[in-house]
Amino acid sequence: MTDVSYSNGRERARKKVADLIWEAFGDAGHTQAAIAKAAAKLTKMSDRQMINYMQRKADPPLHVADALEAYVVAKTERLARRLGGEP
Repeated sequence: MTDVSYSNGRERARKKVADLIWEAFGDAGHTQAAIAKAAAKLTKMSDRQMINYMQRKADPPLHVADALEAYVVAKTERLARRLGGEP
């Protein structure tokens, strides 16, 4: 018997990481392969593994989620500074 709450939590975690990858590197015009390559460089993992995470086929380790989240936060902070007139 499968624990439904475990399955739901696992799927939510996979979705969050997939969303972080797209948020971090999904600028207009980029292909899945290009996004995976950029995410792989940041996380020091393979392009194929990033695609698996983007397609929610595998559970990423915590350090991958942390690295992606930190990158998205830094990217957002840089944008906020630019919009506020800071360099």
